[in-house]
Amino acid sequence: MKRSSPPQKCCDEAPDTKHKQIERDARGSNETMCKVSHSHIKEWDITLPPLADQSAIIARLDDLDRHHTSASDSIKSQIQALQILRSTLIAHAITGKIKIY
Repeated sequence: MKRSSPPQKCCDEAPDTKHKQIERDARGSNETMCKVSHSHIKEWDITLPPLADQSAIIARLDDLDRHHTSASDSIKSQIQALQILRSTLIAHAITGKIKIY
């Protein structure tokens, strides 16, 4: 799977007018962590992708989630099998069922 470029800040991706809107409504003295009130955010005009694109995004995220869940379950199963194998090997080494050189 091809990796995309690192995520950018939302302000860097926003069109110039949206960037100005965020700067206008931002409050506080800290330039790296400005405060924006909920009432201001509710007034922003946020552009959403078309429903077909939203559906495609959701389908892709669902696929990725299923893949992640499957991989995670497989890893957990392998860890459990290795823990059982380890315990068995230790028990056999202690009881002399296998020789360790």
